[in-house]
Amino acid sequence: MELEAKTNDLTILVHNQGYDDVTVAVSARPIYKLLDGNVVFFWLQWLWSSIATTNVGPKAKKKVNTVTSWNMITHQLGSWGWRLYNITVRRKVDGYVATCTTPLDCTWIVEERGIHQEGAAERNYCKFESPANSQQISIV
Repeated sequence: MELEAKTNDLTILVHNQGYDDVTVAVSARPIYKLLDGNVVFFWLQWLWSSIATTNVGPKAKKKVNTVTSWNMITHQLGSWGWRLYNITVRRKVDGYVATCTTPLDCTWIVEERGIHQEGAAERNYCKFESPANSQQISIV
């Protein structure tokens, strides 16, 4: 089954509980990109090429990013739960966007009003905003 990952893999899943299609992108936060600009991290080029935009239909659950155990050494901060990455969800019907920081191993729930991380002790809820008002990450 597509949703199952190896035990040691880090996987971000998105469960769309809404009624519209959404587009999801996972990307490095700006501070992480700044580090890449000042210090040579050969592995970041691999990371950029492995993160893609994914469409998730209504009432569907889909894997949007996986980092294999072989590459965990280069992603150790992310595997410890440090939030070095952003997840951006855009509703196709109206273009509204929600962006949250994310660890590399979790499930995100998409609802009509926003997104939140499943099972988080503190419910990190990010509301959908008009693209004109949000500081969104480009989703091509």
